Formats: sequence, structure tokens, C-alpha cells
Amino acid sequence: MIVSYLICLFPYLLVIGGIVQVVLRLKSPLVKVPGPKYTAFTSLVLKYKEFTHGRTFWIQELHEKYGPVVRLSSNEVSFATADAVREIYMSGGSGYNKTPFYSLFTQFGTRTLFSSLPRTEVCQRGRAFSTELKLTGFSF
Repeated sequence: MIVSYLICLFPYLLVIGGIVQVVLRLKSPLVKVPGPKYTAFTSLVLKYKEFTHGRTFWIQELHEKYGPVVRLSSNEVSFATADAVREIYMSGGSGYNKTPFYSLFTQFGTRTLFSSLPRTEVCQRGRAFSTELKLTGFSF
């Protein structure tokens, strides 16, 4: 009896869940970032481009069309300026966290320097790695 009610409610729950997702994505601050309109709602095109090895060309086309900052999906943005690269990757205390995408690169269930997500963990591993390099006499 309960199962039949759940089966009847399932389509309604899907619709409500879809509406909630659309509203949340329309209220996201990333909606203001230039890019194709569909990228505010889905990442399917980005995933398709990734699996067909066309991601970098597609992103380049988007930058040529929309400028140095482009929305790629509902939760991903691409920057194409030297200042952005410096801020994101080179300023030690930038405060940016990695996306869950990096979890794909764990080794035997253990996070590496590359796959660590929280900034505190990344900093700890980075310090340990730099200490090891100093002990070997290796320098950049």
C-alpha cells in the first residue's frame, strides 16, 4: 500500500526537485557570468566535450565569443587572463578551495597533494613536500 503511494508521488517529487534546482541555479551568483544560457542549468555539454576530447577547443571558442571570464556550467567558470592565473594558482593565501572533481585523483583511497580538497590539507602536504625537497638539495 505504501509502495503504491510512493510510486504515485515519485513523478511529483521529481518535478518539485527540478523546480528547486532551477530556482537555486537562477539565484546563483554565477548566473551573472557571461556564457551560453544553458550553462546556468546543466553541465552536460561540458561533460560531453570532455569525453569527446573537445573541452579545450570549446572553452577557447567561448572565450573568443564571451571574453576572458566564461561560465562553463552551473558551478564552473573559466578565466583566461594572467591576473586570474596569478590570483588563483600563485598567491599562496588566495583562499580558494578545489572542486570535488579532484577527488577522482586519489591513490588507493588516499588523497595526494593534487587530490586534497580542503586548503588546510593542501597546505600541510605542500609544506611536507617542500621540506623533503629542501633535504635533497633540489631547487626550482
